[in-house]
Amino acid sequence: MDDHLAIVYMTPEVQTTCLTYGLCTEKEETLVLLAGYFGYENFQTIAHVTRSIVTTRKDKSKDRVEVDPEQMSLAMTEADSAGLNLVGWAHSHPHITVNPSHVDLRTQFNMQTLDPRFFGIIVSCFNNDAGTQRFQVTCFQTIETEHGQIERVVPLLIRPANPGLLVTDGLTQVQAIPRQLFKEEAEGFDNRQCGPTTGLAAHLCAGIHTHTLSNLVDKMTGPMLTHLKIRYDTNMKQIEMLDKRRGTRSSI
Repeated sequence: MDDHLAIVYMTPEVQTTCLTYGLCTEKEETLVLLAGYFGYENFQTIAHVTRSIVTTRKDKSKDRVEVDPEQMSLAMTEADSAGLNLVGWAHSHPHITVNPSHVDLRTQFNMQTLDPRFFGIIVSCFNNDAGTQRFQVTCFQTIETEHGQIERVVPLLIRPANPGLLVTDGLTQVQAIPRQLFKEEAEGFDNRQCGPTTGLAAHLCAGIHTHTLSNLVDKMTGPMLTHLKIRYDTNMKQIEMLDKRRGTRSSI
């Protein structure tokens, strides 16, 4: 058996979570931990990603994102409770190319010391190409050479975990995004309140916090609810159409 990771299979639900989270902010990188399992195919090591775990970001900036070790431990516990393991991580590159930075390569290399099969995914977004927005996604590992750390590209394919079966937790994974963003904003506001903020400064912090929460509701939670309603109506129409087909076949 070849222990080098040959390919990564990701479910459409996890892909949707990674892309949606990346589009939530163009001023900060986002991070998602990936749960699933490793296996073998044609005597090669493969990874199956079936669940995404949105965690609190330790460092939030336009060119860097880090996850707290405590959050990593909680994510491992959550994955284990579902009979899965942490197999990778994904983060966004807003207004940046999809290529991993030296920080990304170092972070990925550190992850591989825990499991050499561990991989990273980068989602490049908010890049205009001739006026057209486009996504770029890469899956990679880090190789240590005499010239330093370099990227090893790993093929990434999107396919359902169980073709033909209805996935019930797909929306649950996406719903974790606004919940996490609200949590981070609340924690940031509480931390600012702990400082020496009085009078106008306290009112300013409260106003900024209210404005941020309003933006989250207006630009994310609201559109998400609208999308869910459209999806619900579409599903109900499909169910009605399938019921009619079944009735037609039964009468033959």
